[in-house]
Amino acid sequence: MYKKFIPSQAKSLRIMILISLAITLCCFPWLFGGCDLSAIVPGSSPESLPESTTKSPRTLTISAVGDCVLGADDRYVSQKGSLTFFDMAQNKDTSYFLAGVKGILGKDDMTFANLENVLISYADPQNQEPKPEQGNRGFWFYGSPHYVNILKQGGIDIVNIANNHSHDYQDAGYTETANILTQEGIPFTGYDDPALVTKNGIRVGSVGFNLLGKNERGVDMTQFKQDAAEQIKQLKSKSDVIVAQIHWGDEGSNMPNATQVDVGHFLIDAGADIVLGHHPHVLQPTELYKDRYIVYSLGNFCYGGIQWPGYDTSLTAIWQIEISLDNKEHLTLATPKVVPCSITGDPAFQINDYQPIPLTDDLLVQNVHARLAVMTTIELQAHMGRRDSLDVQYAYAPLTTKNAQTMVDAQKYISGLKKDMRYFTGNNFLKRPFYGSDKVYLRKGTAEKLKKVVNDLKAQNLSLMIWDAYRPPEAQWKMWEVMPDPLYIADPNTGYSKHSYGTTVDVTLADAQGKAVKMPTDFDDFSPVASHDLSNITDEEARKNLQILRHVMEANGFKIYFNEWWHYTDADDDSYGPVLDVMKLLEQPL
Repeated sequence: MYKKFIPSQAKSLRIMILISLAITLCCFPWLFGGCDLSAIVPGSSPESLPESTTKSPRTLTISAVGDCVLGADDRYVSQKGSLTFFDMAQNKDTSYFLAGVKGILGKDDMTFANLENVLISYADPQNQEPKPEQGNRGFWFYGSPHYVNILKQGGIDIVNIANNHSHDYQDAGYTETANILTQEGIPFTGYDDPALVTKNGIRVGSVGFNLLGKNERGVDMTQFKQDAAEQIKQLKSKSDVIVAQIHWGDEGSNMPNATQVDVGHFLIDAGADIVLGHHPHVLQPTELYKDRYIVYSLGNFCYGGIQWPGYDTSLTAIWQIEISLDNKEHLTLATPKVVPCSITGDPAFQINDYQPIPLTDDLLVQNVHARLAVMTTIELQAHMGRRDSLDVQYAYAPLTTKNAQTMVDAQKYISGLKKDMRYFTGNNFLKRPFYGSDKVYLRKGTAEKLKKVVNDLKAQNLSLMIWDAYRPPEAQWKMWEVMPDPLYIADPNTGYSKHSYGTTVDVTLADAQGKAVKMPTDFDDFSPVASHDLSNITDEEARKNLQILRHVMEANGFKIYFNEWWHYTDADDDSYGPVLDVMKLLEQPL
């Protein structure tokens, strides 16, 4: 027989229960696993409890990294001094691959990554998804199931498997990958598979999307948005914060395209708090949109898909942000932090050792920060739109008269001129070629002045070596995308470089046979010694040669750029404009 409690007795019992629970929680907190008191008192909520029993503020540090191919294409072979990912994995323990960044990723609370290969026990070519529409661009990335230990040992907590390589081995490969991740306790997101993970009392919902479609066959954008919004809506009621990872964009582009911006805004409007982008293989900016962050591309990270990465695709980062929930469940996102990294330990970025490491070179660190810079929506859209407007503003009509405004091939026009076009050869501080030709194009008027320089030097048994001359505007944009730092590269968003006017040259001295003589520094050296401040130059021979070069250039109508001893501009440059199409202005010498 149940005894009926009168209200006063019920109230007394509730008080006794609360006191007992409080004493127990204080003395034996481990019994409740650190739970909030509100969670163990039925019918209560943080708002209805006294202030002392509400949830305390909670914080969570999230890290994110870019594309990870823990494997390779089966056709890859080790050559030219490099090993494939498979060969490296035979020589190294799985802990090797993320050992260089484990100290960083192991200190955060949660790390996100994009897993851009399947994990399968047997890679049968017969099971590869046909990709006839991709031609020779088609790759099939897979790794051994035990490569999952790379994630576990390296501090990767959640992976996205919705990308253009998730179905390289058809649906069976995707399913096997999902099963392996599940067995190893690694949450994943992909297509219709969201994830929900709680850490530090904060519920993190995660979704993964592939805007390219399975094997790059596209998506119905209307249907995609409907499905994405519904998935985020369903997860929102269970989550304190939602992270969306998405595969999108143009490979090799350092700026997002219009579709990325549209979809990024859509995902935030639908309820996502952070959007992490992948696929371009290079870094792209971060946008602050409605107090939420969209990282348009995190580049590569531990990437077995390339053996010889080069400069652009080697620069990467660990993107970090601290999330806070106050007593009233209000979400705050701190300003993101960036840890600049390289995907390889090779300082020349020529060989991939598949071990990302933090960068220490100041110039490279600045480059990474500039590429991932946080922009407002207005700043981002202005940056994206400036290029087209500048091209229209500076559209240059072809001239019919063969005067100082026309362009000439300077090496043909000037007898005895030597050349070593560094932005064609790749022997420059950017460590990559930007020109498709080593032709030395200049304005005819500028070339006339340079002809006098060459003749004056010939009388001193010296010759002039050209390192750079006319720079196509397209090359200037590419340089800015790689190094968006006005200290070193002229910002094309504010106007074209004077190199693109055909009035500026980078030059050095050589002997009569074309062998370089001693100068203060090599090309693209940005130390104080590279300036025209002679007090910084301790080598007497280099100082003397610089004085010879400067005197002969200034005497024939060129002006210096103080910070670069090799850089000279035609003193009449203000009478010229940028050249967008050399062929329209080229005058063949008689």
